[in-house]
Amino acid sequence: MDAERKKDTVCNAVNHLLANLKSTAEVTRELRPQNYFGNHIVDAKFIPVKAYVIEKPSFVPRSAKRRKILRGIVHISGCDYETHDIPARLMSRTEEYWAYDIYFGQLKSLNYPLRSLTCDDRPGIRLACLKHYPNANIQLCIRHYAEEISRKLKIRSIERTIQGLEKKLEKLGDDFCYPSRPEAQRRAVEIANRIADLEHRYWIAATFSVILQSLIRVKTRDQYAYYARELNEFFKTLLPLERGVLRRRIIAIFEKFRKDRGLLFTSLRHPDLHIPRTTNLQEAYHSHWELRLSSIRGFETEETAKNYLNALVLKKRFSVFTSCREPFKRLNGKSPLEHSGGLTSTLKDWVSFCIRKK
Repeated sequence: MDAERKKDTVCNAVNHLLANLKSTAEVTRELRPQNYFGNHIVDAKFIPVKAYVIEKPSFVPRSAKRRKILRGIVHISGCDYETHDIPARLMSRTEEYWAYDIYFGQLKSLNYPLRSLTCDDRPGIRLACLKHYPNANIQLCIRHYAEEISRKLKIRSIERTIQGLEKKLEKLGDDFCYPSRPEAQRRAVEIANRIADLEHRYWIAATFSVILQSLIRVKTRDQYAYYARELNEFFKTLLPLERGVLRRRIIAIFEKFRKDRGLLFTSLRHPDLHIPRTTNLQEAYHSHWELRLSSIRGFETEETAKNYLNALVLKKRFSVFTSCREPFKRLNGKSPLEHSGGLTSTLKDWVSFCIRKK
């Protein structure tokens, strides 16, 4: 009984402390960082909250771990690519346009000099950004885009199916080599035929996926020209051999690619801006925070989730980098706020600094 009472006391004390911390935007407004480069990466993370039931499951960001969970909110945050600092964040019940409108409005009010945005291909993000930053260069995350191609063509699921069949074939060992074991022979022939059938049915779609994803990931104009020719050759020689649903999917994916092409190669058109091509940096932050959240298994209320995430972001902003690799090895030894110009030296007692003064 005493142990439970102590646990509740500690929990209440922590919640009270977190509720009195300044918000991420308040810290940015107070310290006024001046070293932001303006290459911004934005992404969202689903946070389980028991007190809130999502009205429309489509609002939940696609995630294998969270797909079946319909209780929670979305944490929207973005970082400056060169300094790794997080100037603002937002807790929202959806990932719709209006949520990002509020987020980019925050950035604008903080005088953040956004010159490029790297994000997924959700149209609401781009529209909200351009409303507040009309001259921003938009770069779609090529990793998200490539994964979406594989998902629509079901390439990944076919690859996993083939890998599973190959493992079953390996488990048979060399039993099917002996005439005295007809059951093993029959099973081996059945598995081999299923593998051959899948490879035959999907090889054209798989070839298209490889060529288009290689085109999306190119780093030079010469590479772009090469894979563009490969894609053109594919439509002349291989696509006529495809029929039915897969043919329609390939054409639909290519038409979407043609519409999005200008947003996929922004970094190639502006090499001097050093625009990031993926949201990997922000997703690395999300993975780091998810490790902290995994032991909690969700929050009871939206307010608790908001305060806890705010504290995690603040801690990251004041923490010194120790293990950055190239090309960001230069960041080691200082915190994001030091690199962005908000601090001149490391602030060890950041909690006291962030507590609101009464």
